[in-house]
Order: sequence, then C-alpha cells, then structure tokens
Amino acid sequence: MIKPIISQEAFDGLENIRSSGTTNMLDYPKVLHLSNLYGFEATANWLTDHKGEYGRGIFFGFEVENDPIS
Repeated sequence: MIKPIISQEAFDGLENIRSSGTTNMLDYPKVLHLSNLYGFEATANWLTDHKGEYGRGIFFGFEVENDPIS
C-alpha cells in the first residue's frame, strides 16, 4: 500500500490534533473541524482535498513530502 503524501505543515497539524487527545483520529469531520478551530489551515485544506488519502494514512501511515531546497 502506498502511503499518502502530505506536506510537513499539514502533517504537523494532524500531529498536534492527535497529541491533544481531543478526538479519535478516525472521526474525520471532527479532525477537520479541529484543524479549522486551531488554525491549522494547511491541514484543513489537505483534509478537504484528500479525504480518501486521510483514511489510508490513518491505517498505513503518511509520507511527509520533502520541501525542495531553495
């Protein structure tokens, strides 16, 4: 199974939500709500555009994309 690719910024938002313990990470609508509530814009945008990949990532992990070196 190929892991979904996610930006470091979006991944960090997910990790902050996960570590807060405020929701079960399988609760997609709540995770999306919390990403907006906490101001994790990159996370909210990624979740909106990649709902299916989010589900796969929860079960199989995510691959954080490397930012190109300027």
